[in-house]
Order: sequence, then C-alpha cells, then structure tokens
Amino acid sequence: MGNEAVQIKRMELELADTPPQLTVDNHREILVRLPTKDVLRCGTVCTTWRSITTNPDFLAEHARRQQNDQVLLYTYVHREFPSNDRWVVDIVLEALHVSGDEARRRRLIPFPNKTRDWLLIASSYGVLLLRRGEGQYLLCNPLTKKWADLPSLPRIPQRDKIIHDKEYAFYFHQSSNEYRLLCRRDLLAKGTWCILSTGQSQPRYIDTQTAEAAGITELVPCLRETVTTPVSLHGHLHWPPHQGSVRDQTSMVVFDMTSEKFTQMAGPPTTTGSLVKLFDMDGLLVGADYGKEDHIDLWFLDSYGTAARWEQRHQVAIPWGPYNAGRTLRQWDLVSMAAAGDSDGNVMLGSSYGLVVYNVKRRQTVKTIDTLVTSDCNDVLVSRHMFRDNLVQHPHFAVRPSADLPFVHF
Repeated sequence: MGNEAVQIKRMELELADTPPQLTVDNHREILVRLPTKDVLRCGTVCTTWRSITTNPDFLAEHARRQQNDQVLLYTYVHREFPSNDRWVVDIVLEALHVSGDEARRRRLIPFPNKTRDWLLIASSYGVLLLRRGEGQYLLCNPLTKKWADLPSLPRIPQRDKIIHDKEYAFYFHQSSNEYRLLCRRDLLAKGTWCILSTGQSQPRYIDTQTAEAAGITELVPCLRETVTTPVSLHGHLHWPPHQGSVRDQTSMVVFDMTSEKFTQMAGPPTTTGSLVKLFDMDGLLVGADYGKEDHIDLWFLDSYGTAARWEQRHQVAIPWGPYNAGRTLRQWDLVSMAAAGDSDGNVMLGSSYGLVVYNVKRRQTVKTIDTLVTSDCNDVLVSRHMFRDNLVQHPHFAVRPSADLPFVHF
C-alpha cells in the first residue's frame, strides 16, 4: 500500500472516530423541521440554539411549515374556590392534532368560564381572539405567551344587558402584518361595517354600500353563531354555505381581504347546505356535509375562481352509529363538531361523543376516538375552532403582568 493510500485510510479512520462538526446552518435546517414544543425546548439548551430559534427569519420559516391545523377542545376543570366551600369551573383550551394522536394533545391556556367576561370568539394564524365584555378584545398567542389589544368599538346605549354580536371574521392580513377583526358596529344601521387592527387606535370603516344593496351582508353569520369560522384561502374569507332558491344549490359569502368587498360564490350542490362545515385542506377548500344520518359527504372545490366546481369525492361512514340519535340534526349542533384536514390526507370529523379520522389518500378510516374524557373525568367539548402553531414575534404583542390577567396562568 503506497503512502497516499495509507494517508487516505488514516483519514477515513479519523473521520469515523470524530464525526465532522455541524455548522450553524446544519443546526438550523434540523431545528426548523422540529415540532413547536421541541423548538421551544431546544431554545433553552445552549446559546447557539437559542440564537437560531429566536431569529425572525427562522421563526417565519418554521411558521410556514406548520400547515396542519389542530382542533381546539374545551376542557371544563372543576376546582375549589379558596375562600369558601363552593366550586368554580375554568375552561382549559387544548389542541388535538387532526391525525387523532392523543399523545400529542396539549394544553394551551385556561380562562374563567364567564361568558360575559371571557369568550373565545375565533382563532387565526396561532392567535386566539377573546372578548372581554362588549366591544373589548384581547389577542393571545399561547405559545409565545404574549398579548395584544384591538381598538374598542364605540358603545351604543342599550336598554337591556344583552351583549349583541358584532364580530364576523378574524384573520391575519399578511401584507400589512396585522391581525384584523371584521365588525359591524350597529346591527340596525347600514354603513357601519369596520375593521379593528393591531397597532391601530380606532376602527376603520369600509365601503359596503354595494353588498348591502344586494342583500349580501345580511347573509353573513356572526362569529358566535356560525358553524365554522370563515376559512381564509386564496386571499379571501369564506363563510359556510346557505341554501339557495333552487333546492340542490347553495351559495357562500366571500370577502376579498385586499379590496375589502363582499361577493358570493357557489357552494356544494347539496340539499342540506346549512349543515355543511368548511375547512382548508392543504390549499383546497373542503365542505363536510353533516346532513346525512349515517355518513358524512366530503365535497372538494376543484380549481378556484370562474372555473371552480365542487366534487363529492368521499363518503365517511360513522362507526359509532347515527350521531343524531334519530332526531333531525340542527344547525346549532354543528357548533360543537369538528371538521379539519391536514397535509397528510387526514380529515377529522365528529363531536365529543365520538371522532373519526378518515384518510383521503388511503380512502379509509384510520382512527376512531370513542371519548375525549381523560382519567381526571373533566368534561370535554369539541369546538369549531382550529389552531395552527406560530412562534413569530409579532411587533404589537407583549408579555402582560399577571395582575392584568389574574385568572390566566399558562
């Protein structure tokens, strides 16, 4: 063996004994692919990893990779009130992956079970929208544990103590880097649609004259009552369909987030349009039709715009029997039912009485969950809200002193 061959052999042995050191870029490429909770954990290991995992470009890329929604669950936790023998109930929000992997189910945030003071209205791009009283809104990113305020709506004198619903859509506006809430200040007056945005001090009114004249705005359901919160896709918000004048035709109200105009588009051709829940599945708009007794139809919107058409591609059998127990399913029932998809082809459907995970690529049911109740026996309710991880540090969010939020502890 010549000297050159000996040197090569020695180098190979040395490399085998001491693997080459990873560069910062190598570490970054590994970390950006990790789940959110692992990224947070790795950021505490060393200064190098902390520097990587707090870099704005890294956080933005990690957020872009988080394409899978999680279903939000309400867990009602009973605890003893410290000053007396009474019991109070807190709501703990938990996130369940669409795959149905209960080992990855995790707690996000607790808040008091007081409808007037704390009400979860919507979720968008990793941020929860909470209403405190009338016209006051708090935004919370439960992963970064930071908060922001939206401008308050002007109060209108009322004779009763009922809180009137004024919120219609909550979304993230990418070009402005703002979280926005679409509202209607006065339900009895025209021209009062407005947008509340992070970083702004006052509501901004928008022109809805054409949509109001066409009666489109009267078809928009408020966030508290809609069976699914508006789906953000292709620069538009999509509300769930309503039945049209023709028996097997439905229509959907759509809001262009750039021009801020309302229009309508065709919904799935079904006779039970009021029982359809919409969701985004890997860039496709999907409708889950709960109007059948023993199965759920999945409608997919093929293409988008003028060439768009709906296709019924799957029927998902319900393994636990008729979920409406022989009675007619009402629209309000869908508020506590899930409909969500992920990039792996999984679709989660059902309620607290039973969930099913159907895979559209394998065309079969891959998992059923009979109950969501854990060993602590707390009540669990499936919500219509979705959650998507987001660690981006938004400029208008900040840590709040515990005195400002005495009932919230992450």
